[in-house]
Amino acid sequence: RSRRNSHGSQSSFLTADDEDAQEEDWSQQEFLEFNMEYTLFNSLPGSPSQDKGKKVTDSSKLTLLASLCDSLDWLSFRLRELFKDPTGAAKTQATKVRQQANKGSKLNTIPTAAPTSSVSALVTDALDKVQRGLELTISKFSTIADKVLLTIRADLRLVCFYYIQQLSSTSYVVEETRHEPDVYITELNYSLSAAEETISNHLPTFKTRFLFDRLAPLIARLLIRGMGSIKGINKNGVFKMFRNVFALQQNLTNIVAKKEQHFDRVRRYYDLLNLTEEELLSHISDMAAYNNNNNA
Repeated sequence: RSRRNSHGSQSSFLTADDEDAQEEDWSQQEFLEFNMEYTLFNSLPGSPSQDKGKKVTDSSKLTLLASLCDSLDWLSFRLRELFKDPTGAAKTQATKVRQQANKGSKLNTIPTAAPTSSVSALVTDALDKVQRGLELTISKFSTIADKVLLTIRADLRLVCFYYIQQLSSTSYVVEETRHEPDVYITELNYSLSAAEETISNHLPTFKTRFLFDRLAPLIARLLIRGMGSIKGINKNGVFKMFRNVFALQQNLTNIVAKKEQHFDRVRRYYDLLNLTEEELLSHISDMAAYNNNNNA
């Protein structure tokens, strides 16, 4: 199926304009978001190191969930369109009943069982009850669709935790310059690309973007936080990490169609490992002066 256009409401999700307007707040928001997710994912049974086969990013499971989300959205949208003027429909139906009742009273001398006004009221009341039931059903469909979407989003982020945690078990004391990214980085890129290809065939663009847009800052923070778990690293190891960062940035840029600058922060952070002790202290002093000037 080709890429879907959006249908129904998208008020629950951030648009591009919303994100641009909130750009200044992302730093603090990213920090809070990351700490909440890090605590949550590490408290799960088995932690993020659990078997990745249990995650819904398996192609068949992802297709099922994305199709379910899209189908529920479509059904909610069509039901709203079908019954968007219940008052008019009720009045039309009530008028028809009144006309039929009046016609019957002219042909028969026996009084009707109930006044035409009572019949109209009964019809209107019945249609109102049907409408309220449909609105409740539509609301439930929309809620389930949102929960399915959030399930996919949480799983994509859990996959990032699963792969990036392998940072601590990878050697970065390298004798030769390596131009290829680590295996776990290649596997993560493949998983995200395959997931995006599947999802984009079933969900509208704004929902696909909602699922993938915030992965870059999450991965960047995981790489920065993971530096402390690396047992050893040399200059060639730093270069190897640069290759990992470049591969991730290139892949996510292709997925979300914008340059993911969060990875530039990761490069600068790991580049500090190439400084001598004196250079590092000087850099810290310079950055402190820079921040003080900006905050003045």
